Amino acid sequence: MGRMMGKGLEQKFDVHKKGFASKLLEKMDAIKPYINPLVDKTIVDFEVDNDSESIRNGYDILSKGGREGLHNKGNNFHVGATKILHFINPHFFPIIDSNAAKTFRELYNFPYRKSTQPGYSGDRYLRSMMKIKEVILNYGLEKFRTLEPGTPTLRIFDKLTFAYGNGW
Repeated sequence: MGRMMGKGLEQKFDVHKKGFASKLLEKMDAIKPYINPLVDKTIVDFEVDNDSESIRNGYDILSKGGREGLHNKGNNFHVGATKILHFINPHFFPIIDSNAAKTFRELYNFPYRKSTQPGYSGDRYLRSMMKIKEVILNYGLEKFRTLEPGTPTLRIFDKLTFAYGNGW
């Protein structure tokens, strides 16, 4: 994500320099009403009917490109959005990157493409969350957690998608 934040420490980290940090602060304020109700949830608490609108709104705000977007070149910021959400609550929000996209495409027949932009969207993010919950619960939550005790459940899932995505 660092390479998409622009050049120079001040642009990246000083909220007064109108770079990534100031844009991120604005985005965090904008997503707060949507994301705050989700900060204490885990992926197994995810309820499509109750949570989808808030997740989609937060995701869309963070991933939007253009002049006010977080990507230093104005591109959409899909993977970065999932990383920010994951940082906010690593027990609820998964990271969906190229490795996860490959895993979802090959194992679960998701319509992610083999390209630099695999077709990320708020709707696919929600669908991915539903599938992750299903996979974990079908495997058994406690059994899944024993794969790496003390690690957030979604971090374990992320490590598995990283390994699969890299052909390990």
